[in-house]
Amino acid sequence: MNDKNWDLTEAEFQQLILDLDRGNERPFRSIFTKNFVKYRNYIRSDMNISYDDASDVVTEAFVKMHRFLTERRVEYGNLEAYTLRIARNEYLMLLRKRKQLPETDADFERLDIIDEEYDDSTMEHFEKAFGHLGTDCRDLLKLHYFEKKAHREIGQTLNISEDASKTRMKVCRNKLREVFLKFLKTE
Repeated sequence: MNDKNWDLTEAEFQQLILDLDRGNERPFRSIFTKNFVKYRNYIRSDMNISYDDASDVVTEAFVKMHRFLTERRVEYGNLEAYTLRIARNEYLMLLRKRKQLPETDADFERLDIIDEEYDDSTMEHFEKAFGHLGTDCRDLLKLHYFEKKAHREIGQTLNISEDASKTRMKVCRNKLREVFLKFLKTE
């Protein structure tokens, strides 16, 4: 067994590829489940990012790794290092996307938004901003945040792919954040 290759021998790796070709996702899910916490904690401490960001980044890395495996773009060698490299790249892409919108307390402070402003009127602004979203975004956000549905379930419910659910979720969160901040600034 080889830890740098998800504890798979080369023969087990080849079997994983065959299983994915046949639509058997169970072995890959097992690898994801076994390694998720370890990778999330490593990325979180190595890159000094939040628990949620680390979780998102590692999940996206495994989604990409799954695609790369099915497309035969990955070979047996050092799967752990390759997965962590993908996770780091995912985090860099996340940072690039966030340049326009505040994500950290420091960014909110630069906008002169302080904790005291988050009172009942702030909740009203949030509800108003949520109401300004399209039905598709509201439904998607409700399914994910209020009903705690996973992207796979959301995809099935909305008849879209899991990746499409994740992409739309990011777009909808950004729209909500943008509208919400506009309402806060105009108060």
